[in-house]
Amino acid sequence: MVAKTKGATGPRAPRGSGHDSGPGRPLTPRAAGAGSRTRRPLAAALPPPGTGMRPSGGTRRIGPSGARQNGPMPPRLVAPDARYRASFLAAIQEFVTGEESDSGQAVAGQELERWGANWASPAVFASYVDGLNAERYEETPRVEGWVPCTHLWFVDGDEFLGRLSIRHRFTPFLLEYGGHIGYSVRPTARRRGHATAMLRGALPVARELGLDQVLVTCDAANVASRKVIEAVDGRFEDRRGEKLRYWVSTGS
Repeated sequence: MVAKTKGATGPRAPRGSGHDSGPGRPLTPRAAGAGSRTRRPLAAALPPPGTGMRPSGGTRRIGPSGARQNGPMPPRLVAPDARYRASFLAAIQEFVTGEESDSGQAVAGQELERWGANWASPAVFASYVDGLNAERYEETPRVEGWVPCTHLWFVDGDEFLGRLSIRHRFTPFLLEYGGHIGYSVRPTARRRGHATAMLRGALPVARELGLDQVLVTCDAANVASRKVIEAVDGRFEDRRGEKLRYWVSTGS
């Protein structure tokens, strides 16, 4: 979530549920490729933002026969899109005023410092969103030592529920502590299984990025985050400082 920090990407990657990003240069090709296979262009694992969504919030689904069906669609990961501005800004306020002190709150506060009242302008918010989406591309200019990152938002209709980032490769800090994936759920949407759904939904996207497995970390004291990682079959490797490190397969 999204002020700049080294070891993540241009806009800061989400660090919710105890997941951190931090300083460090990219590793050597061998170390940076841990858990990687030959990269392919990001395929259509995610539809363009808003695809199939009706203005009223209705959706179109693909039935077992391949026919389009009308009806509610469950929450899903999409590319950041300015259409979610009102709900996103409400979520930022929840983070900064919430009673739980966590990394999601800290990052939201940094975002407000950077963007402040300017976010009220649709044009400024659209520029912010464009910057997030550009972070996935290798050719996007970035601070030395930062890595490309795919940002995703978790939405239900027009409601923003949370966000997730997939770092395409490691820095030394990410390998030790931060991992490939960081995520955060807005305070009013927590304890509904969204974090698990987000992490599970991100795995095929990570595989499209060339990652056979991803490193996901959490604070040792964060029982909820540990359960989320274990729910997607995270394999515990070790503890380093206050961080527990898990490897999760992205599928076959």
